[in-house]
Amino acid sequence: MGEKHSAVGYLFREGAFLPAQETKPVRNEFGLDLFQHRGSVYEGKTGLQFCSLKQAEDLAGFVEKHGGIEKVQKLIADSLERTGLSPRYTRPDEKKKDIFPP
Repeated sequence: MGEKHSAVGYLFREGAFLPAQETKPVRNEFGLDLFQHRGSVYEGKTGLQFCSLKQAEDLAGFVEKHGGIEKVQKLIADSLERTGLSPRYTRPDEKKKDIFPP
């Protein structure tokens, strides 16, 4: 994938994208943009919850259980049609300090 995105993670809640202050990237072998926030893992393009932090410990097993990476990517694409692209991608040069001043 490798698309440029901002350092700010956005969660999709109640029909809107909301910035999340305390996020950490989740590395994975699938090339997905995943980040951690409060015990859950979110997908960066959609801002939707991907799985729990516990399930992320075996991400390959989680993806396989849900039909493989192709099925997961289709679910992400379908979600993008409904919600649109997260500000994480529409504002790639945005910094956390821009959104959350010290």
